[in-house]
Amino acid sequence: ATASLFQKRKVVYFTLEMPPEKIATRIDAALSGVETLKIRDYNTLVQRRLGTLEKQFGDNIVLERLISGRGKVSTIRDRLEALIMSKFKPEVVILDYINLMAPEESSGTRHLDLGQIYVDFIGVGQEYNVWPITAAQSNREGLRAKLITTAVLADAFSGAMHSHLIIT
Repeated sequence: ATASLFQKRKVVYFTLEMPPEKIATRIDAALSGVETLKIRDYNTLVQRRLGTLEKQFGDNIVLERLISGRGKVSTIRDRLEALIMSKFKPEVVILDYINLMAPEESSGTRHLDLGQIYVDFIGVGQEYNVWPITAAQSNREGLRAKLITTAVLADAFSGAMHSHLIIT
């Protein structure tokens, strides 16, 4: 998110785990150079640094909360449409994180549903001409691995199959 902001990209960050306020604090810390736990102690410094960055790079991030297990890709599409109508044209869509999404229609099998969620999210990237970025977790074997490979991805291998780039 911060790298995209420094590139003057408009970012929409969907979170299914943490409240948007916690994400905002982390982003403020990363942008201001002040540790997350010390951000309140240095509020004046943080505000000054963020103000300078806003003048230089703009205020280009929207944080949205989706409910774990209930948020769907159609919800993302609806929110992007609303943002575009309000003159905020997203260029980067971050989904934190895809394994907590609900399918549009359940097949009854979680790994098949998750594969379809990946395909649908990639479709959002194509449909809105945005960079779709998400995160996934490894399984228990991944805890011991020195290098995370597709062999230790949690829930569904199909997420890796449909991904354009995987960084571990």
